[in-house]
Amino acid sequence: MGPLVTAGGGRSGGGGGGAGDHGRVPRRVDRPRHLPLRGIVTTPGEESARRRALWLVDLVRETPVTRRSTPPTVLIDGPSGAGKSGLALALHRLLPGAELVRLDDVYPGWSGLSAGVGAIGRDLLRPRAAGAAGRWRRWDWAASAPAGLVTVRPDRALIVEGCGTLSADGAPPHAVRVWLDADDAVRRERALRRDAGAFDAHWDMWDEQWSLLRRSRRPELTATVVMGERLRVLR
Repeated sequence: MGPLVTAGGGRSGGGGGGAGDHGRVPRRVDRPRHLPLRGIVTTPGEESARRRALWLVDLVRETPVTRRSTPPTVLIDGPSGAGKSGLALALHRLLPGAELVRLDDVYPGWSGLSAGVGAIGRDLLRPRAAGAAGRWRRWDWAASAPAGLVTVRPDRALIVEGCGTLSADGAPPHAVRVWLDADDAVRRERALRRDAGAFDAHWDMWDEQWSLLRRSRRPELTATVVMGERLRVLR
């Protein structure tokens, strides 16, 4: 595997920069030609979601399947408050016509992390890997009940974002797999502030589910791109 690029810089290969954006944008690492997306990249915490997305969209467009006009699939995972939603929204703006699926709209309630991850793998990613339309069922948080089905065409780019995304089975083999992380105190404060109190009573239960899933599946080790100031990846 390619060398790890640390938050403060370090070994890298290839050029940097994304889509005309001047600034400190993460650079790609050298990686074996037969594993074109297995390099690992980290970016410092102060990088904006937009700058990360500008770099990421360049990577997406470089993938062999994208060059063959196969719509890309991007999976964005990491703990609550790591910056997944901001990155996904910024990337969505840079990929015209892309479908954005947020697992927050899929989980069947606060105890539904594993169920939501399983449903996304079974109903959305596995069909997509076979070239077919996928679907996902929206969860109505106000009614605490399942809502309508949403169909995702296979000829559209797809971004899936949320805790557990990289643990879903059946993802297309060419998917760009992104892992985000942040300091525990920072991400907790960010997540609780974002949800304006709705998350407070559920944080411990949710974090316990997340910790169990992460220990059992080790999703960060399946990532093709890693973004986080303090994250260390062992290969």
